[in-house]
Amino acid sequence: MRSPSVLVVLVTRDAVAWLRGCLESLAAQTHPRLGVMAVDNGSSDGTLELLRQALGEARVVALGEDRGIAGALTAATELPPAQAADYLLLVHDDAALAPDAVERLLEAAEGIHGVERVGVVGPKIVDWDEPRVLREVGRSTDRFGHPYTPLQDGELDQGQYDRVLEVLFVSSAVMLVSRETWQRTGPFDERFAGHHDDLDFCWRARLAGFRVFMTPLATARHRDATARGERREEQPSRSTRYYAERAALASMLKDYGILTLLWLLPVYVVLGVARILFLALSRRFEDAFDLLAAWGWNLLHLPGTLRRRIRAQSVRSVADRRIRPFMASTFRLPRWFERAEEFLDEGLEEFDDEDLGRPLPRRAASVAAGHPVLLGSILAVGLGALAVRQFVGPEVLSGGALAAFPADLGDFFREFGSGVRTTVLGGVQPGSPALAGLGAGSWVAFGSTALAQTSTIASRMASGPRAPSTLIARPASEVSSASSQVALDRTARPHGAEGSIVRQSSSTAARIASGGGVARIRSRARAARSTAALFPPSLIRVGRS
Repeated sequence: MRSPSVLVVLVTRDAVAWLRGCLESLAAQTHPRLGVMAVDNGSSDGTLELLRQALGEARVVALGEDRGIAGALTAATELPPAQAADYLLLVHDDAALAPDAVERLLEAAEGIHGVERVGVVGPKIVDWDEPRVLREVGRSTDRFGHPYTPLQDGELDQGQYDRVLEVLFVSSAVMLVSRETWQRTGPFDERFAGHHDDLDFCWRARLAGFRVFMTPLATARHRDATARGERREEQPSRSTRYYAERAALASMLKDYGILTLLWLLPVYVVLGVARILFLALSRRFEDAFDLLAAWGWNLLHLPGTLRRRIRAQSVRSVADRRIRPFMASTFRLPRWFERAEEFLDEGLEEFDDEDLGRPLPRRAASVAAGHPVLLGSILAVGLGALAVRQFVGPEVLSGGALAAFPADLGDFFREFGSGVRTTVLGGVQPGSPALAGLGAGSWVAFGSTALAQTSTIASRMASGPRAPSTLIARPASEVSSASSQVALDRTARPHGAEGSIVRQSSSTAARIASGGGVARIRSRARAARSTAALFPPSLIRVGRS
């Protein structure tokens, strides 16, 4: 089978400092049918001379001015070698390909069984100086065309993207395009001036029925000299927000179907106005101005956008719903959360792997050591939930409890002489005589209510087997004490609580009947009454802890 021909279109501008590395990587390619053509955008630093020395005069096109990526590609594709090649490989001057990169790109374009109409393929792009740092693995957008990458800043290459991915678009730093795709889709939009024009082109290629892949088997290093400030800029640069918003709105207007635009464009306007208000209220006036400037640019260039829309829609063979699966959600979870889910899946697979031949505790320790940040996050969330549980759940109910002795013995006499009870149920019944006795006991104990409390409890515990400790330890005794207490407090309850008192007494009597003989019950009742005399109803508190 004949190997497909590939023409490399190398776009350069003021790149003499790093161009040699790019040319050496192209010279080292293992694909046999490979040609190289350079298009220079008005360089003034010796780049043009270096290209002519390396490639020859006939393979270098000097434009004399900066026409951007789109203008350089348009000039190259008008030449016979580009029109005859099976594939065009767009390469920026600050990119260096691995020796087998072209072959791997062609394998993804033609060598995947059962996959047809692959029109655009991009490699896995890593940092120029730190090849372990990922830069591009294919990109997507949200519904409103805003570019989105799954990578975090400085994310290391640990094989997490080592599979062929079908994506919405790939970077134009290194992009393989079939001749049919180029002819049917049309050129890059020169108005974008190299900012997100790859998004618009790949979106239009998908409308025409072609697929876009990223293959990790092909790798390339990218210097991104413009972003680093290493390349001279003839025009002042705007913010990334401005360029992203400008390309997003223009791509929406060109590439969406009319029915989709009828409902999506009003939503975009409403959310855009809300964003401007938020930016203004948070005093981020430059960001708000960039957003308005992007809208103004699209309004000014609307006639040209409509002309390009007619061109894009004329070759449409795919509905919008077929493209949406390759778009990211407009309201996305944090990327660390998405990665945590993948790490958790890997850990669970290791738990289930019986071929490891290790006991479960050791496998668990291995998973925890492999993902310490994830483990720490889970523990932090668990401890946080435990700390705030009382704010999100119902309060814990507690039963009857003896009120704490007052700090001043005079509180006993004030309670005894008061005409209103301070218990939870309240009432206007007279105070218990035990209050006066407790006050007198505190006076005898040199005014210390704590000493009087200790003496009272100690004397009751020493009085015999019917002491409160025995009553507390045996459920039947608790029932007898509760029954006696109900009888003692009948006159101390407000009238609204009579029904509940009768029901409690009936239930208690039924349990007493099944618990033992009459003599035994009477004996325990006497003990309960003597205990109730020491701790009157006015000091008994029922409520929430």
